[in-house]
Amino acid sequence: MAFTSFSRRRMLAAFAAAGGASRLGPFLPASAYAAAAPKRILTVFHPMGYLEKSFFPQGTQNDFTLGETMTDLDPWKNKTIFLDGMNLYGIAYFFNFKSNEHGIGEATCFTGAKYDEFGGATGPSIDQAVADFQYAQVKTRFRSISLGVNAGDSSPFYRSSKTKIRAQGSAQATFDMLFDGFAAPNAPSQGPTAPAPVDTTSRDRLRSRRQSVMNLVKRDLDRLRKLSGRDDQAKLDAHLEGISSIENRLKLSAAQSTEPKGTSSGPLATAGSITQGCAKPSTMVGASIQSRVHMQMDLIAAAFACDLTRHASLQLGDANGGMDEAVPGVGQHETTHAVGDAMAQPKDVDNHKKYDRWYAARWAYLLNKLDSIKEGNGTMLDNTLIVFGQDTTTNTEGGLSGFGAHYSLRFPMFLAGGGNFAFKTGQYLKIPRANSGGSVEAQKKLVSHQRLLTSIGQAFGMDINTFGDHDPGTGPLTQLTRV
Repeated sequence: MAFTSFSRRRMLAAFAAAGGASRLGPFLPASAYAAAAPKRILTVFHPMGYLEKSFFPQGTQNDFTLGETMTDLDPWKNKTIFLDGMNLYGIAYFFNFKSNEHGIGEATCFTGAKYDEFGGATGPSIDQAVADFQYAQVKTRFRSISLGVNAGDSSPFYRSSKTKIRAQGSAQATFDMLFDGFAAPNAPSQGPTAPAPVDTTSRDRLRSRRQSVMNLVKRDLDRLRKLSGRDDQAKLDAHLEGISSIENRLKLSAAQSTEPKGTSSGPLATAGSITQGCAKPSTMVGASIQSRVHMQMDLIAAAFACDLTRHASLQLGDANGGMDEAVPGVGQHETTHAVGDAMAQPKDVDNHKKYDRWYAARWAYLLNKLDSIKEGNGTMLDNTLIVFGQDTTTNTEGGLSGFGAHYSLRFPMFLAGGGNFAFKTGQYLKIPRANSGGSVEAQKKLVSHQRLLTSIGQAFGMDINTFGDHDPGTGPLTQLTRV
């Protein structure tokens, strides 16, 4: 009888790909358990882009220094990827005359989809597509979580076409949702210790009653909408949007743990410690905007460490700004437009840099948090791909007269982490670009952000060659190197 060679490394890789450590942990030695960390995705949004000249690195692909406003990330430079030259395809005025580039950019940045003025993006965001794909294979307690600070009613993250995901803005509510009845396991010597089952019968019954009321109201409004004129339909859509917002907040845990329709059933992952760092975070207190952002980041790290979810998004502000607390006395929206729409005054440039540095400091906190948790042959950061995006970028180099702060060229999306499974990190990638693109046809010739979204999906094992219904091309972003 012939036997096929199957090395220990390949066995562990197979367990990791299937999320097997969560289920088989009690039967594996601690070393095998530690090596089998899951793949995770975290998408992060903040408004108004960056001042490009101080954001992008200087140097070559592998030998570069970070931009002056991004120096707080220097300790993690070898775990980041900066993409210089990409185009945020589909946001310019000639794609959609009826909407503002900021709102369109927010909706299409992570979706790569067309924009509908009444419903937003016409497809899911990449974090949700990855969540569907992975959740069909292994189910965590929560399919995904979406947190935010000053997120308002808009969203860059979509469950499906025209279905926005509302960010949970209360850290305490998120804490209660994630850790209600959860007993964090002790650091295991022979794999994880499963927490005691939580009786959620009464909570589920209450959620079901609330959902029934929501369904009745939505059905009534939907019937009225079909009998109304265009103006009244817009008003009813606003009512429906408000109801959806309440609905999502009431049933956040249920909505984010529901199995996607049309997918095969996968095994349930034990809610426990993939690392040895699973623990409830401290009680959620703190009123400053910095504290509120850090608390949401702490909750994401804790949810990942306890394998409660493998998919998360974080939304700071919205397409109109919303983060003025970060730099008191300096309006973010006004500053960005003063720099982009007119001859930039030194004071405006300096104010823009203050915002950019404030965000960089928050990203440094996040990277430090994830990188401090040891996991397998690396850290949680090595097993979590973080995708940073915005709504627009600022025209500081000329090229398209009148675009100003509504620009799409040299769009500053960048990546961090994921070095154990996604892309080679520690790189500054210069993508061939042009300071032109004043028509749909011209923009089709540029490298679009859909190439990046396609690459991300492929890194998680998805069999795709495009992403979003507005994708002007095919294939991954060729400048990225898979690990």
